Amino acid sequence: MAKQTTEDAAKKKAPPRDAEAIQRDIEATRARLGDNLAELMDRSEPKKVSEEAVGWVKNTDQGKVTAVIVGGVAVLLVVGIIRRRRRRRRVIRALERLGM
Repeated sequence: MAKQTTEDAAKKKAPPRDAEAIQRDIEATRARLGDNLAELMDRSEPKKVSEEAVGWVKNTDQGKVTAVIVGGVAVLLVVGIIRRRRRRRRVIRALERLGM
């Protein structure tokens, strides 16, 4: 007797779904995806990242070397975040043009 996979079991248990149920699932997934993207964009806002880095430097007593290192890392992070946000915007615009 062959082993039954999880997918096979799910197919047997799940009732057939109508088009409206599938559409509701798609809309809910899109809403969650939009919320996740908004949260990621908010978290990666360059101003917030730099403020966190400045706060960390002010709270450390390791001198100028630490400040320079953290400042350099903060600059690299901000540049990377800006590039990522621009790329993400292009993707979102492309998805909007496709009607997604």
